[in-house]
Amino acid sequence: MGDVVADQDPMELVTADIFFTDGTGLIIKHVGVGNSNGSIQFTLKDVKDGNAVVKNMTEAAVKCYIVANYAPAAAPIEKDLAKDLDVNITTVLAKTMSVNDINDPEGSVKKLPLYGEGTVTFVNPDKSVVNGEAPDGTKYGGIVQVTLNSLASRLQIGKITARDFEQTEPQDHDDNPDTPDQDVVVRRVEIREFEVEGIYLNYFYSSEELGSKGPEQASFVNSEQNPAKYLSTVAPYVATGVADMMHDNPDDGEAAKDEDNSDVLTLLPAAVDPAPEAKTKVWAYNVLPGATPHIVVRFSKVVVKDSYEQPSDPGEPEVLTTLTGPDKPLFITVRGFLNGESEKITSFAVNNVYTLGDIAFDRSDLSEIPEDESLNVVVNVEMLKWKDNPITWDKD
Repeated sequence: MGDVVADQDPMELVTADIFFTDGTGLIIKHVGVGNSNGSIQFTLKDVKDGNAVVKNMTEAAVKCYIVANYAPAAAPIEKDLAKDLDVNITTVLAKTMSVNDINDPEGSVKKLPLYGEGTVTFVNPDKSVVNGEAPDGTKYGGIVQVTLNSLASRLQIGKITARDFEQTEPQDHDDNPDTPDQDVVVRRVEIREFEVEGIYLNYFYSSEELGSKGPEQASFVNSEQNPAKYLSTVAPYVATGVADMMHDNPDDGEAAKDEDNSDVLTLLPAAVDPAPEAKTKVWAYNVLPGATPHIVVRFSKVVVKDSYEQPSDPGEPEVLTTLTGPDKPLFITVRGFLNGESEKITSFAVNNVYTLGDIAFDRSDLSEIPEDESLNVVVNVEMLKWKDNPITWDKD
């Protein structure tokens, strides 16, 4: 997909619904910002600049909830919801969002759903007099501080790299006890060419309630070890499915070919703009928080040079072997992540970007089935704050 990294493409406040509730959670006021359905009293700029003054507020207000950039067609926040005082804020927070609601075809983070809540504090504890003034001169009697956080996590992949595989065996020196034993390379397998047919997320939740502390358990997606499921034309990755944003097809099969027998062969996301000032590109997926997703890379072509298969006569041409075929793809599965060198990441948190700079693999990581439990690839991740989290592959 070639998405832009999150810190170069920051989140934006596009629309917002602001709810004030009493002590029991009943909604007593609903204000909309942008294209929201609430009665609009101020602009997006007011909110971002801290100048949003909600007029005609009642002293019964206790909590403030903000749901921003939330606009799924299937479950909009109803217009003038607060007219019925029997409506509790839990009605709003029970609305669901799916992975399709938090992703777009460009892989942007700009319109990710945001959420925050805060307690209303009146300037005078007895709420007796209005005793405040906004920058525009508007009088007010209460204030509330709300920090908006993303309701999603983000996984970014920088590149896919093939490296040489070396098999070693200890070399004994019984004839010379003073010489220490050493491992020697007895076999080398070089990956000379590979073609990525698709990058697929697996082991993730597809929907979650706005106000929940965790995802909807019934929405868990696991395509397991079935190679036929890791295609963009079948569920759950087909365009009409819940996970249509959870895969990439690098330029419909982009090949990385070794032209000079180098030790490293790399595939990068295609850059849309080749100009020097172009932003960095990644394969990126906005995901719901919870269990760490798995990354399954499907290869339509892998060509290797195996030292075991080379002719004994150095004058003969080298032998290259294609490990794949029309109905014989190969897979690698990233099933674990490390923060740094040893700290395992057991779940993805909201408002965090997890950047996997490189999926580095060799012949020993390739399998004929996805989610091969005998092959664990652990990748190092870095975690920063939108939070950006570069990660690495944990192969244990």
